[in-house]
Order: sequence, then C-alpha cells, then structure tokens
Amino acid sequence: MAHDACARLLGDIDEASDCAGAVRQNLLRSPGQFPSLEAMSDSLSLSPRRLRRRLDAEQTSYRDIVAEVRKILAIKYLRETRLTHEEIASRLGYSDGANFRRAFIRWTGKNPSQFQGRTETA
Repeated sequence: MAHDACARLLGDIDEASDCAGAVRQNLLRSPGQFPSLEAMSDSLSLSPRRLRRRLDAEQTSYRDIVAEVRKILAIKYLRETRLTHEEIASRLGYSDGANFRRAFIRWTGKNPSQFQGRTETA
C-alpha cells in the first residue's frame, strides 16, 4: 500500500530535469530509505560537492528535501493506512514516535492524530 502511494506521488512530481526533483524522485522510489548525501550523489552520478551546489542554486538543500519527502509520506501514511505513529516513525527513519510527532508538528503545526483518516491537504 505504501509503495502504491509513493508511485502515485512520483506521478504527481513533474518530470523536470532539476536536481531537487531528481532527489525527490529517488527518495520516493525507495520509501523509508533516506541515504546520506554522499550515497544520493553517487546514485545521481554527481560528486557530493556538485550536488550541494546544484541544490543551493535551486535554493534548497538535501536536508530540506528529505524533510519534505518525510512530511509527504507521513501525511500519506496517516491518511491512507492504519499504521500507528510508532510504525510511521520507524518507516520514516525516526528513532521513536516522540521524535516523529515533534517533527510532524514542526512541519504542519498539527498533531499527527489530527491527520489520521482525513483527506484535506496540509
């Protein structure tokens, strides 16, 4: 189910040739796996320095993109699955549910429970 949600998200992202879009697509192809910047640069056939520069030119960073993808996946998991907050935290690479909840509140201004089963946008 999570894989299907990610496939739909990939379809929503423009096939733009920008570097940030390529990073997002790679992250969404392997939900729950958030490689280091170095590993991501290898998969894009770029040096880490070049990847950082390209993202800087697009006024973003690898960290920002990872946070954005985590947010997108968290909202999808909350709305479309029956996963617990702990299970979602684990899938998103958080050490525990409390860290996930704090990040979610920072992203959306709302508690994850407010999103479960709802369909409006964040």
